[in-house]
Amino acid sequence: MRILVLSDLHANVTALDAVLEAAHGRWEQSVCLGDVVGYGPDPNEVTAKLRNWVRKPSAAITTKR
Repeated sequence: MRILVLSDLHANVTALDAVLEAAHGRWEQSVCLGDVVGYGPDPNEVTAKLRNWVRKPSAAITTKR
């Protein structure tokens, strides 16, 4: 099983989009280790994208605090 590990997003939606595009179709499960928002420019966009992504059956993101 291939697992996509996300961490240290720091509210950077541009970087998140690039990672998701590069990893498209290459993983079965995903996990987010944290640091989703913070000092970056796009906290609302990153949070919304992750929340919408979790609602999709093919994406099972778990955020651990």
